[in-house]
Amino acid sequence: MSNPRIYIAIPTFHPLIGGAEKQALMQGRSLCARDIQATIITLHHDISWPAREKIEGVPIIRIGGKLLHNRKQFPRPCQKLLYLLALLFMGWSLWQRRQHFDILHIYHLNLMALPAAF
Repeated sequence: MSNPRIYIAIPTFHPLIGGAEKQALMQGRSLCARDIQATIITLHHDISWPAREKIEGVPIIRIGGKLLHNRKQFPRPCQKLLYLLALLFMGWSLWQRRQHFDILHIYHLNLMALPAAF
């Protein structure tokens, strides 16, 4: 595979910043610098964030905003259910976009790994 297309899936991303988010951006930036098509796909935790943008040259796709927007207003079990539904939607979105990537790199070994693996 000479120029693989890589999707980097991570449940949280900028502007929510932690170690994994920094690592995902560094990886995406490094791959793009080597002319490898890398895209970060993440959950859309806040509807005010753009659904698509570029950060430091790396394309970002945010999905599931309707499920996650304002979930904090619900009781904790409902919040968890909405998050689980968003992760399932992430898996479905990756399945629908499977023709757009050759390699899928998943950050955080959690419930997101299950739908993404399918």
